[in-house]
Amino acid sequence: MLPYFAKSNVTHFKKGFISHLCDAVGGPCKYEGDTMSDIHTGMNISKKDFNRIVELLISAMEAADISYQSQNKILKELAASRDKIIEI
Repeated sequence: MLPYFAKSNVTHFKKGFISHLCDAVGGPCKYEGDTMSDIHTGMNISKKDFNRIVELLISAMEAADISYQSQNKILKELAASRDKIIEI
C-alpha cells in the first residue's frame, strides 16, 4: 500500500474518486470536490507512484471486464490531471 493512503478516510476517498471518474468520462455525475491540485499538493507524489496508481486502475478495470476502448477513454480523461498530481 502506498503511504499516501495510510491515514485516509477510505469511504470519503472512494466516494470522491468514483464521482471524479464518473464526471471525467461524461457523467451523469458532477464532481464537486476539491481540485486535484488542492488535494495532492504537499503529498510529494512521484511519477513512479503516479504510474503505480495507473497500473492498479488498469488491473481493476481488467478485473471488471471493462473493454480496452473504454479503458483508454478513462485513462485519457484522467491523464489531464497528471500534472496537477505529480510534484517535481
